[in-house]
Parts: sequence; structure tokens; C-alpha cells
Amino acid sequence: MSKAKHLTFNERLKIEGGLNNNKSISLISFELEKSISTISREIRNHMEVSKKCSSYVKFNDCADKFKCIRNKRIKRNYS
Repeated sequence: MSKAKHLTFNERLKIEGGLNNNKSISLISFELEKSISTISREIRNHMEVSKKCSSYVKFNDCADKFKCIRNKRIKRNYS
């Protein structure tokens, strides 16, 4: 395992390529000869969340979006 403090740009590209090819973090760390914690920390610190949604649906990244009462539509009887 390398004791370098920083990852190079090429190593970051290899991490991205490995993630795009559905490789595990342990396999990526083995290929780069870095520790698993270094790879996972790099992923965690530099990941971006995609905010893609349909054009007719508003994007909601709330952690409680499936349990939230506020966003539920209330059925009303107008009889």
C-alpha cells in the first residue's frame, strides 16, 4: 500500500471508471494499491448527487419523502 497523501488525477479517473463499470471499492483499491478507506473517502468527499427527474414531477431529495404527511394529497368529500 502506498503512503502518498494525495491521489493523482489519473488515479481519480481510474476510480471513476471503476465505479462506472460496477467494480467494488475493494477491487478498485487493490488495482490502485491504495487502502479501501482512502478510496471510500475519496468517493464520499467528491460525489455529486444527480437531480434528474421527469419534467412533470418536482424533484424531492428529502430523506422522509415517502413518510412525509405534508406532501400527501388530502382527499376531500364535497357532498
